[in-house]
Amino acid sequence: MDQAIVGDDAKLAYVISLSKFADGEGALQFGFLLLDIEKAVGTSRFRRVLSWASEPDRDRALGYMRAATRMEEHLKNTPET
Repeated sequence: MDQAIVGDDAKLAYVISLSKFADGEGALQFGFLLLDIEKAVGTSRFRRVLSWASEPDRDRALGYMRAATRMEEHLKNTPET
């Protein structure tokens, strides 16, 4: 993971490809992880490397990221009980 963040694009692509092994709550957590990685490496680099992924891996990763983003928004807009 450290190598993916500090500049090894091949390692970053590998991490993104791991999305195929996530499901259920793990997929949501993987989405949060990908969002954190995107913030750490920068959107431009992340999206460039993401474009190298196979279409199914790319679509899966983006879907997990969208789900995590929706969850974050929901939590921000939900009052505490």
